[in-house]
Amino acid sequence: MARMGSGAGGNASNGEKYIQDDFEKLPTEKSKLYRVIDTIIDGFVKVIAIATYSVGRLIENFVGHQHHGIRIIGFCCLAFGLIVSADGFFQSWGGRPLVPFFENDWIGGWGIFRLVFPIPKMQFVLPCLTALGVQYFQSFIIRGASPSVALAQYKKFANFTKPTVSENATKLPKALAKDVDNAGMSQRFFLLAIAGGSYALEFHSVFTARPCWGLPPGMFITIFMYNMLVIFAAEAGHNIWLKANEII
Repeated sequence: MARMGSGAGGNASNGEKYIQDDFEKLPTEKSKLYRVIDTIIDGFVKVIAIATYSVGRLIENFVGHQHHGIRIIGFCCLAFGLIVSADGFFQSWGGRPLVPFFENDWIGGWGIFRLVFPIPKMQFVLPCLTALGVQYFQSFIIRGASPSVALAQYKKFANFTKPTVSENATKLPKALAKDVDNAGMSQRFFLLAIAGGSYALEFHSVFTARPCWGLPPGMFITIFMYNMLVIFAAEAGHNIWLKANEII
């Protein structure tokens, strides 16, 4: 009986040894193929993470008020506004449209490149200079003087008073007193008249190049609003550029 017990015990120990050997044969570490797959997946995820992070940071620089990317947007608005404003003058002087919106023809990207490079053509420079001049005079109506400039000018002329002239004085002293009272006003009215005339000139050039009269109501409203955008594009772009530089 003892032998049987010892034999049974020996068989049990042998069975446990076989189970232990089989357990040790199980893979305790990942095979080489799995490690390669894991490496590829980890690298792919890291590439996606870097790409999305880069795009996110790029967008953040353009939408954040305290980032310099807003200046790029301001410059693009300024340049686009100037080109759109110059387009009306360019067409009124016989040029093909620079911007393709609501146009039957377009100069194309290659045509614009030939106007600018290697040396800007005068037929392109003159409309741009005209748009700049118009924008400068229009600023007197839209923006006027800044508070600091207006205050400085007020302090400069606040002490001037209208001369008192006797009723028995001759016409010359009265005329000179009137000149003192009206000094500087003629220049202001002249600048406002030029600004108003520049708006009239731009209205004429824009609506001549892109007429909207006689069109169906929907198309009439669309083209009319676009023409108004063209008229105020340079000033709007300039204000966006100034605002972008103020917040940095």
